[in-house]
Amino acid sequence: MPYYAAIVMILMLLLDGCSSKTEKTFLQSFEKEKNYHQKLIKTEKLQFYEDNLTKILLTATYLGEDKAGAESFIVGIYADDDTAAIPGSDHLKLTLNGKHPLKIEPLSTEDDALKNLSFISEWTSYYRISFPHVESKRLEMKVVTPRFGSGRMHFAKIAKYMIEVLKKRPATF
Repeated sequence: MPYYAAIVMILMLLLDGCSSKTEKTFLQSFEKEKNYHQKLIKTEKLQFYEDNLTKILLTATYLGEDKAGAESFIVGIYADDDTAAIPGSDHLKLTLNGKHPLKIEPLSTEDDALKNLSFISEWTSYYRISFPHVESKRLEMKVVTPRFGSGRMHFAKIAKYMIEVLKKRPATF
């Protein structure tokens, strides 16, 4: 019996030592890429097709509220036809919860704002787009094109699973 206890203790020490090294490596790796992962969680993608070919691909990353209180996004647009790639034009209209953009600022592919984004491509045009402040925790970006129709991307100011939790919880006063 004493041998059994000693063997169990040795196995526990070995397993504990291995897992802590792995965990430490994982945490260091995660900390290095933390900003990237946080942006990835707040990124959505929308594609428009014609004859099973992607004609427009949009990626939008919610950055949160800027200093002025506006809802800020970085939107990447790949379009097969360059005229369809200009947000705010007749070819591509964006709204956030029904509100039109306050400001659309083109970004160069060398811009620091793009360094931690998840989907970067040399064939994509990037824009920092600000919308009026939205009180709701849920955000819906609607994209309308006359040629390909419309689509929606859904974002949340807090973690999306928290919205479901808050919906189910009774209101407290």
